Amino acid sequence: MCPHPPGEQTSRYIDSVLTRLTLVGACYIALVSLLPQFLVVGLNIPFYLGAHRC
Repeated sequence: MCPHPPGEQTSRYIDSVLTRLTLVGACYIALVSLLPQFLVVGLNIPFYLGAHRC
């Protein structure tokens, strides 16, 4: 059985859960996409994606 019957409370609960999941996912994607840049600038680590550097 569901802990809450369908209705306004359920709608608010689902909305809050999806909002939190979306926020965490967006932060994770931003971190993963910016990490190479932080490594290159901050630690002077060469990082190349898909390009052969001579």
